[in-house]
Amino acid sequence: MKVSLQRLFLTLCGIAGVIGAQAQEVTSLQIAVSTKPTVAVTEGKLAVGGTRTLVTIVEPASAASLPVTWSIDDESIAAFVAGTPGKIRGMGAGVAVVTAEVGGVTADYTVTVSQKDAKVGDFYFSNNSWEASGIVDGKECIGMIFYVNPDNKQSGKIVSLDEATQLKWSLAETAQPGAVSDIDGAANLKAIKGVSGWESNFEAEAWCAAKDGGNLNWYLPAIDELRQLFAASCGLTWVESGADEANKEINNWTGISVTMLPGDETNPYPEERAAFNKKLTNIGATALNADGTTRYWSSTEYGDDFAQLLSFEGGYAMSQPRQYFHVGNTRAIATFPSVKEDLSAIDSIAADVANAEEVGEVEFFNLQGVKVTAENMTSGIYVMRQGTTTAKVFVK
Repeated sequence: MKVSLQRLFLTLCGIAGVIGAQAQEVTSLQIAVSTKPTVAVTEGKLAVGGTRTLVTIVEPASAASLPVTWSIDDESIAAFVAGTPGKIRGMGAGVAVVTAEVGGVTADYTVTVSQKDAKVGDFYFSNNSWEASGIVDGKECIGMIFYVNPDNKQSGKIVSLDEATQLKWSLAETAQPGAVSDIDGAANLKAIKGVSGWESNFEAEAWCAAKDGGNLNWYLPAIDELRQLFAASCGLTWVESGADEANKEINNWTGISVTMLPGDETNPYPEERAAFNKKLTNIGATALNADGTTRYWSSTEYGDDFAQLLSFEGGYAMSQPRQYFHVGNTRAIATFPSVKEDLSAIDSIAADVANAEEVGEVEFFNLQGVKVTAENMTSGIYVMRQGTTTAKVFVK
């Protein structure tokens, strides 16, 4: 096969050009954002769930065609998006360093990822972050937010994605634990744990407490926490009193057989409830009240041998014998950002409280998100937070 001298010359020139470019030493490497590809940056901010594409500025220009190798030091905070070189996504709050390498030369970009305020309907992940989408590569969804504390929108309550059936509240012969709180299911769990052999005697509570997703303290909700969940499924916000109807708030409703909306006992807010459940089923989770008549166990006792349930038909409470297994399903909830700790370490926590003035300003919140002072604390479970550091859970 004959090849013209001109074609051979051009081919050899092309090969020489490639070899020359590959042999070209990189004298300078910087990182830029793709929207401003000529402006070098060394740091930036990103929200959880947000994305940004980084590019490189290489000198000399003849080395710009060399391959770029990207890496990141903490993929739990920021991770690369498949299919787009240099594109990063915020995964969880914190600081990560992105590194680009070209021809043996490196450049760094420090990204600070922050968490937006929580919203009802956001999905909660095992790395203690939340987003509007429940399916994110590299993250495990463990629940959905149903309540946000009004004075601290970085905290609230989440409901589990699954539920259990055919579980008893307790065995008939089991002692009464004194789980009588209407609003603090974590306090009820503490009371139940005081009964010997509680894990085998209190099936519904044990199923909830066995969850370890997000390293949170999961528990069986108290009756008013079920009302909070029911209100959220209807597109409303539960408040203890003084509801602002214009902002879709609803006062707490109490008492056995009292519905959220009198006169509509079986299906209030059908469209909102369908949308709430669709968010769950879209990610393969179990819908609330899937059969239309489900009742959920609360952790709140009612008399000597009875416990309270909430019907998710119309949001009305009822009582049933604690040993009945066929009347109520079980759904777990957890507060965030509380992280599971040894709640028996009361002495060390007391020392923390006593020394609060020495370590700086410390804030205390009850499990409803209400700020309290150390002097006004009653017995119960609280969250202690110093500045913006991780919250600490303790029992008084």
